[in-house]
Amino acid sequence: MNLNTDIDKLLTQQTKEWDLAQENFKSLETIQERELNLGKCIVRIQYNSKRIKSTGANVSKDAIKKRKCFLCSSNRPVAQRSIDYNDYDILINPFPILKGHLTIAHKKHIPQSVDYYIDMFELARSLDSFTILYNGAECGASAPDHLHFQACKKGLTQTEIDFKNCVGDRNISKAEYCRKLTIIKSRSIEDLSIKFKTILSNSIEYSSIYKDAKLNLMCRYDEGEWTLYVFHRKAHRPSSYGVSYLVSPGLIDMSGIIICPREEDYLNLNEKDIIKIYDEVSE
Repeated sequence: MNLNTDIDKLLTQQTKEWDLAQENFKSLETIQERELNLGKCIVRIQYNSKRIKSTGANVSKDAIKKRKCFLCSSNRPVAQRSIDYNDYDILINPFPILKGHLTIAHKKHIPQSVDYYIDMFELARSLDSFTILYNGAECGASAPDHLHFQACKKGLTQTEIDFKNCVGDRNISKAEYCRKLTIIKSRSIEDLSIKFKTILSNSIEYSSIYKDAKLNLMCRYDEGEWTLYVFHRKAHRPSSYGVSYLVSPGLIDMSGIIICPREEDYLNLNEKDIIKIYDEVSE
């Protein structure tokens, strides 16, 4: 079984047979994007109106209790297909941001939790043409009540481009990159796990509501080596959220692609705005 090939077949099938997925994946071909130079790094601004539900999601505990979980198999659209992978269902994300955008949902309705990081590392090895993404329960996850990862084709985020030639582990400060980032590299899943657990025990805050770590993770596997990117967070959303701009940073935003579901935000966001957003949500 070649999981990467099976996923490519699923993407092809779903974007032919599922009208919603077909429309939204097709829109990626003409997506509007512009680039801002923050002095310390490049950030891309993407206008993606299809992401309004996710960006504008009410993720309070009361709101979550009142709605049906869209990641549970019993509540998914009839047209949505999946690939079985251990304890997870691999699904295409019907509201994509990047090429090959997937949602990888646990088969059980259990809360989002960084405690399943080993699953993420295993996914990166199994889906080695994809980069695996994780949003902490209060750091961009629109379904904090249901454990899930996301994935997209490798090399599409700005952070992957920025640190393409990174060798060895690195600790990158906000002064260097506008947000705090730790990069870990390892050829052993045991060693990677030890390094990551050290980060968790030393410097990561946990949210008060869902008890999940305040972070975003991105992991890829290349010719026997894992690269794990850890974005350190202190807040779910910036003070400008819902006031000046509708920007709710998840992993993709932290990795250098700011998602704007409203055209006015896409047109008006400037360098100072992005630096302030990163400063308010990054540790």
